Amino acid sequence: MTDEFENISIIQLPPHSLDMNPIEQVWNLLRHHCLANQSFTEYNDLVSKVCMAWNQFLVSSERVSENVGST
Repeated sequence: MTDEFENISIIQLPPHSLDMNPIEQVWNLLRHHCLANQSFTEYNDLVSKVCMAWNQFLVSSERVSENVGST
């Protein structure tokens, strides 16, 4: 795929490298700040709490984007 373009190179990232993989930072934040010390009664409870945590993250990431964009 990158053979078509001279200015693109593929960088293989380690799957659990927090410094290089942004989604790992997101999951780390969710685990430590939103899902820590939780108990889940059933699968649907787990899904519900993860969805609520994700929605909280989306709201906070929009605030960060707005502040960064305004500078």
